[in-house]
Amino acid sequence: MVLVVVAFIVVIVGILAYFQFKPKTAPQSPPQSTPTTPQSTSTPTTTDETANWQTFNSIHFTFQFKYPKGWSVSEIILPGISLGALELKDQSSNLIISINPVNPSVRGSSYCEIHPQDTKRCEQTFVGPNLLYGVIDWGIDGEANAMFDDLSVTLHKVEPETKEIFQRILSTFKFLD
Repeated sequence: MVLVVVAFIVVIVGILAYFQFKPKTAPQSPPQSTPTTPQSTSTPTTTDETANWQTFNSIHFTFQFKYPKGWSVSEIILPGISLGALELKDQSSNLIISINPVNPSVRGSSYCEIHPQDTKRCEQTFVGPNLLYGVIDWGIDGEANAMFDDLSVTLHKVEPETKEIFQRILSTFKFLD
C-alpha cells in the first residue's frame, strides 16, 4: 500500500512538473503586419480645376458652361434675332469671351474648315461630355475663335492665361436637349 501511495505521489509530482516546465505558448492571434512606410506612386491625382467655378444656365440658350468666379456673363439680346449673344468679362470688366449663335445654313466655311492641315493655326477640339466636334482658329488678328455647328465662341485677346481659361471654359460646355 505504501508503494501505491508513493507511486501515486510520483505520478502527481510528475504531472505537476510537466505543466510547470512545459514551454508556454500564447494564444494564437492573427498575424500582425509590420508597419510599412507609404511608398510614393506615380499615379497622378486629378483635380477638377473648374470645381469652384460658376455655372451659366439660361432658358434662352441650349447649353451651359462654367466660368471663373468673379467673372460676369451678360446676355445681349439682339433685335430681330430670337437668340442673343453672351459676353464674359473678367473681374476688371474686360471683355474676354463672346458667344454667338450661328445659323449653320448661312455661316459659310471658316479658314480652319478649309485648311485643317494648318496645325499651327487650327486646333480640332471636342467639347463637353457630349463631345461636340469643333475647330479653334488661333490666328485671327490677336483673337481666337472656336466654331461648332451652331455656335461661335470668340476669345478676344490671346495670351497664355486667357488661352488656358478659354480652353477650360470650352471643356465645360454641356449641350442640353
